[in-house]
Amino acid sequence: MAVVKNLLGLTGALSVQIGALWHDSMTLENALHKFCKHIFVLTGDEQFPFSFRGSGAAVKIAGRNFLFCCRHQIGDCRPDQIAIRLSHENRIMSASTMRWPAIARGDEDDDSGDFVVFEFLLENYPAPNLTSEFFPLQEERIWPTGSVRLPFMIFGYPTERQLIDYETSRLQARSLEVPGVYDGGTSSPHLHRIKMQRDKPFDADGLSGGPIFYVGGAPGNYFAGFAGIPARGSATSDYLLFIAAHHLIDIALDDRTYSKS
Repeated sequence: MAVVKNLLGLTGALSVQIGALWHDSMTLENALHKFCKHIFVLTGDEQFPFSFRGSGAAVKIAGRNFLFCCRHQIGDCRPDQIAIRLSHENRIMSASTMRWPAIARGDEDDDSGDFVVFEFLLENYPAPNLTSEFFPLQEERIWPTGSVRLPFMIFGYPTERQLIDYETSRLQARSLEVPGVYDGGTSSPHLHRIKMQRDKPFDADGLSGGPIFYVGGAPGNYFAGFAGIPARGSATSDYLLFIAAHHLIDIALDDRTYSKS
């Protein structure tokens, strides 16, 4: 679906900037799909070598390359067990380090702390063009800067659309994009609500960790920005809680604490 063009009611093509590149509004969602990563956990088991763990958001900021997802997706995995598939070839690469926010005593159930940040040191991998796998985010394009009145674009790999058949070596990984409308904040400054505008019900399990993008700017200077990642949803509700991008980025760029390699 061409969310941007349809909702602006334009008769001609609209250009939206992703980083330094311009994209036609009709292909914007396709261009953003590559930054929603399907997360593999490498188990080390010969019979069952990996498992799917839902969605992640690949973002580049300040010259560094990060993957955001939720801690409840990955459990106690090490960074070298977390891998993402490259968009331009049938290969995966594993993370180098990870960090997460400190959880204050009594706040263990706070969804705004339920995330983990993986960093990928691209010089450790021989494959070319790896930097293009990460959404090129600039500080001035982090939500809510310059937001226009359009739905958010929520990307993810719902669990019900994934399949691993070890007997036949068949793998199926299908993503989706669904519009969502901002529905206000919560008691946490980093946690917000979003209402999905889905045509038919589906189980939101697996959307956790996927990127939420928005369109900002003005006519002639529209851009795609990063809003955050879903933290929790359900099959029976159209509402998601999402962790704001500023909070994610602040933890990602803070090398002083909470790190594990």
